[in-house]
Amino acid sequence: MAKKLTKKQLREKQAVEDKKFKKILRNGALLSLFALILINVFYTHWCDTKYFIRKHTLYGKKIMPELVCEAENLLKYHESYGVNIDDNTFYICSSKCKHYIVEHYEQFAFTIDAQSGDSICKAEAILGLKKKGSNLIVYFKNEETFEKYYNKKVR
Repeated sequence: MAKKLTKKQLREKQAVEDKKFKKILRNGALLSLFALILINVFYTHWCDTKYFIRKHTLYGKKIMPELVCEAENLLKYHESYGVNIDDNTFYICSSKCKHYIVEHYEQFAFTIDAQSGDSICKAEAILGLKKKGSNLIVYFKNEETFEKYYNKKVR
């Protein structure tokens, strides 16, 4: 036997249920709004996010040349493209940098190994970050100088 509810009890029960429903609806809307804002921020600033992560996680690791501009010696937001000069592929970020390479090839194409001090061609070098959180690139002649440089920095 089901107990019959009075009108007052029925209204109170319905008010409690409405309150619960409104709470769930409000929390769901706030959660959806937060998720939408978060997705929008990451979508809008994805390059910045990747760049920040690269600057802090690639220290002590070999960097792919496609991620740097060898004319500016900097880690870049976007991938660079290769240009062939004298059978060497150099990675650059813009036509301005390409013009710089062509006009100043002797100054541009060669750099100093960060560990040994030897002169090396940038196209044949191993690339690394100068310091953690920085976008400055350093060049290494071989694996040995690369390892020595980062082992020395860790101590």
